[in-house]
Amino acid sequence: MKYIIFTLTVLTLVLTNDPSNAQSSLTNYLDAVKMNNKSLQSANNYTEAVKMAAKTGLTPNNPEFEFGYFPGNTDAIGTKQVLGISQSLDFPSTYIYKNKISGKSQQIADLELQKIQQQTLLNASKVWSSVVYLNKLAKNYSKRTADALQMVSFYLKKQENGDATQLEVNKAKLFLLSVQNKNRLNQSYLKNNNELLKQFNGGREYTVNDTVFYSVPLKEWSAIKTEIDSLLPELKQFVIENQMAELNLKLNKSAWLPNLMLGYESEEILGDTYSGLKAGLSIPLWENKNTIKKAKADIVFIQSQAESAQIELYGEFHSLYIEAEALQNNLKEFEANLSDMNNEYLLSRSLELGQISAIEYFIELDYFYNIIDDLLELESLYQLSLVELYRYKL
Repeated sequence: MKYIIFTLTVLTLVLTNDPSNAQSSLTNYLDAVKMNNKSLQSANNYTEAVKMAAKTGLTPNNPEFEFGYFPGNTDAIGTKQVLGISQSLDFPSTYIYKNKISGKSQQIADLELQKIQQQTLLNASKVWSSVVYLNKLAKNYSKRTADALQMVSFYLKKQENGDATQLEVNKAKLFLLSVQNKNRLNQSYLKNNNELLKQFNGGREYTVNDTVFYSVPLKEWSAIKTEIDSLLPELKQFVIENQMAELNLKLNKSAWLPNLMLGYESEEILGDTYSGLKAGLSIPLWENKNTIKKAKADIVFIQSQAESAQIELYGEFHSLYIEAEALQNNLKEFEANLSDMNNEYLLSRSLELGQISAIEYFIELDYFYNIIDDLLELESLYQLSLVELYRYKL
């Protein structure tokens, strides 16, 4: 019977896995997102503004210039003229610590940008993965629809020859309707996700035709943890914030050292001029009260926050790893068992030999299709878990 071979290619559609082009497809899309995404462009501009702000206030205060012209109330006492130029300076170590803190602030701004970029690329990668999954479903649904159409045609001809009942024809038509409904629903999901591809690409059209995931190998947890320690921006930021707190303590200590004032002043009275250099000290007595205590408390608080957040991050990634490992094992077992089965052939052969009815055939075939869909969904979940787990590489 011709229809017997219609569905024998389903396993090939599902289990064929050639990821050679998938990596470049995902990489190319993420490169486009980096260039065109409006949120990332805005974040880049904001980061530059933050870094410029961090560079302000690092130099001494502006010099002060004074000039006075004081006519006397009689010609006898003449006119008094005063000229003064002065420059106040913090203790030299203050500028050293301010510049170091500024550098750390700029590093944190870059890390904040990296976190925003990673989250954006993570979301974009999930959409890419969803489109690949839906493309794969569409490929299978298209094949099933074509097969179901031929089945309906086949049973209609059999009915004309008196070899099929109306019930069998109706079952073939209902089977076709079910496949078509799933295909239409999948197409609507695909359309929505393609719109998301466009949004992440800054409103520019982007087409993904892939039907194969780019699945990187799942490493051991110890190797992943090592990479997290060196690559995750959140952990890098904890280190820099602690360094900033230490520098801020040193800066506050240096604020207790005297400020310097250097200047030049001249005064002219009755044709006589007095001029010379002047210097002064500003001795901090009350202005910086409790600042050192606060800086020390800030260090303790930041360290405590960092330790707590670090534990949460490790726990989050370890949970993702456990989930990915379980999905990987389930997927391998699923694929191995499915590849050893010839359910479609057995069903077709049983129908041909009259061991099962057409009604039973369609019921079992629908069940088998649902198994294939479960496999595709499992494969998609595994891909999404890997994307989430390896987000620190984005």
